[in-house]
Amino acid sequence: MISSGEIDPDHPVDTSLVHRFRQEIVSALWENVLSDCQFFLKHPDDKGDHILVNDSFDIVGAIDWEWTQTVSKAEAFSSPCKMWPVAKFYRSSNELDADELPLAAVFCERGREDLANCVVGGRKVQRLFFALGTESSFLDMQTLSSLFAELRRAFDFEDMEWEVWKSKAFRKWREDGSLLGLLAVSE
Repeated sequence: MISSGEIDPDHPVDTSLVHRFRQEIVSALWENVLSDCQFFLKHPDDKGDHILVNDSFDIVGAIDWEWTQTVSKAEAFSSPCKMWPVAKFYRSSNELDADELPLAAVFCERGREDLANCVVGGRKVQRLFFALGTESSFLDMQTLSSLFAELRRAFDFEDMEWEVWKSKAFRKWREDGSLLGLLAVSE
């Protein structure tokens, strides 16, 4: 979709590099997850009102089925974006907001420490999905580089200026056909 111009037609090379990085780190979200063939449903624009659960916090349905996607437990139970400190999130904070902690506490009270851990450790998931910006569209490179820097910090990568990382990424993925195609079109 990046190559065809459906996602971020203004900065396709940069978006492609960020996407490629995300592909490499996504498995780190599920390092300690058992493959029990369990899946969860979540709306991609999660506001916390799209998943129906019972008293045991088992998912029993989802609202707006056409937009619901299958995700891991870590994704499904990280705090919804309406609880995030959005301004702080965009200004480089990976700390949980005071509004997110009661959600984790409710899960603990119900005997679901696993779900509480999804809330407490949720910034990695949130950073992964916001690394391409809201709806994968950037108005400026400052937003892209800022969101990307926080994604790298959330996954414990060294801090690096955007242009330095980008230069290293070009060298690393110099054989990538879709990236080469985007470079050819952009020149």
